[in-house]
Amino acid sequence: MKLLILSDIHSNWAALHSVLEAESDSDKILCLGDLIDYGPEPAACVAWAMEERSKSIFIQGNHDWGVAFKKDPRSSPPFRHLTACTQVFSLEALSEEMLSFLRVLKPIESFEMSGRRCVACHASPSDPLFRYLRTREKDLEDEITVGLGVAFFKFSKP
Repeated sequence: MKLLILSDIHSNWAALHSVLEAESDSDKILCLGDLIDYGPEPAACVAWAMEERSKSIFIQGNHDWGVAFKKDPRSSPPFRHLTACTQVFSLEALSEEMLSFLRVLKPIESFEMSGRRCVACHASPSDPLFRYLRTREKDLEDEITVGLGVAFFKFSKP
């Protein structure tokens, strides 16, 4: 089985579409969150996810959560102004059905794949929306020694 792992699409439909075309033989998609915010096409990205949800796994990222619940997604300091602006835009561009879809996404998901227990989240298993691991080996070790089979999560954000 070929698993396509995506993350941090951030409303960039053109880039997402290019990846999907290049990897059209994927059997399943695992999206680790942040479908929206920053980019120009949040509705196209969410509409795609809604169509794919029956055969793929979508995780709620901090930006999905922030827009869906009208909350601060705790962006990195250099991106806070951009986040504030694009949240307003995303709220105007997304339908209530799309916002509801984002609200029901889980920030962490367990599933089985090829007989292995898997856990997927946007940030880290201990805090799936907000705790990004940096490069300290101890942080990574603490996260992966909690009995996970296969873990899918972002390693760090600069």
